[in-house]
Amino acid sequence: MIRPLAIAAAALALAGCAAESQPPPSVAAPPTAPAPLAPATVPPAAVDASVRDAQSHLRRLGYYRGPVDGIWGPETEEALQRFQRDRGIPADGALGDDTLAALRAAPTPAGAASSAAPAR
Repeated sequence: MIRPLAIAAAALALAGCAAESQPPPSVAAPPTAPAPLAPATVPPAAVDASVRDAQSHLRRLGYYRGPVDGIWGPETEEALQRFQRDRGIPADGALGDDTLAALRAAPTPAGAASSAAPAR
């Protein structure tokens, strides 16, 4: 009589271990929402017109020599960071409201190439 009882106890113990390794079917992980973007920041490559606008102003000001194509890349980010440092804006390489306003308001330096001619 002890043997069937020992076998039954072992079977229950194994079944309990298997059940513990998987979550109960009624418990679901809560859905996770993506982190919201900062409201004053344009995500790189998300808005081509803003990137193209920034590239155009950076070129006009002598910070950027690449193509004005609206594609965010390392040249654009480095040029933007140099511009931000020179203007006392936190050099995070993001197209925030302060940076966009400063780009648009910056006067063309004397002797700079026009925005129609590519910088060399």
